[in-house]
Amino acid sequence: MKNQSPTKWILIGLMALIAVLLIVVIVELSKLNSRPNVNTTITPVAPIELTQNEPEVQVTAEQVADSIKAAETAAQTPKIMTSPDLKWQRMQGPVKTVKETKVTKEDYGDTQTEHSTFGFDREGRYKPEFPLNETYTRNKDGQVIKEVFVTSDQSGEYTHTMTYQYDDNGYVKYECILFKPDWGDTYTDYYNYTMNEKGWIVSAKVKSIGDGEFHARLTFTYSNIDEYGNWRKCVMKQRIQELDETVVVTKTRKITYWE
Repeated sequence: MKNQSPTKWILIGLMALIAVLLIVVIVELSKLNSRPNVNTTITPVAPIELTQNEPEVQVTAEQVADSIKAAETAAQTPKIMTSPDLKWQRMQGPVKTVKETKVTKEDYGDTQTEHSTFGFDREGRYKPEFPLNETYTRNKDGQVIKEVFVTSDQSGEYTHTMTYQYDDNGYVKYECILFKPDWGDTYTDYYNYTMNEKGWIVSAKVKSIGDGEFHARLTFTYSNIDEYGNWRKCVMKQRIQELDETVVVTKTRKITYWE
């Protein structure tokens, strides 16, 4: 057996190496073709423009102190309680009871004194002194739009009927008071109120119909204001045009509050 030429073995080895390289290339190309085609879009970012020579805001130490003081005051100021019934009576805060004294002084010197008591529950709902003698009608907002109560003396019984209309802030703007004894005529008073920002009456125009028609002008002043912003003294002066008479009504209140 003859020995094979070395050149022949070298050629065989080269051919085997080339075959292996071709296989590797084919495999790598197959991997590349199997990958998903992902298109990546790069959105350019707009450059930030720098404004030159913008004015600087100067804040003084006094302004900082004032801002801190205002914030502290706002945090310490309690929110004043209110409700439809409290506004109806032109009051605010956690009112519990009100004892009111009303002194009416006529031009000719006669004086009449009346006492009344009413109150509110913790939610600010009105509590009359004599609940069995009084009835109330409310609207959808919970406001009293009609009140009826009966009083009596040695002469007989009297029916008092009050109807109310409210302004946008929830205070009584118009009021009609009908006074009917169980005998005789019926008397009706129509009130048109002018109020301040607290809902207190500053002045009023009144038309009265009964034994005739009369017109009056009312003015109100308030004093002795308590810590909840409720007045404890009110002076009302009524000038009746047709009779040229002045009536002065002084109301004083003793107010207690829920703790």
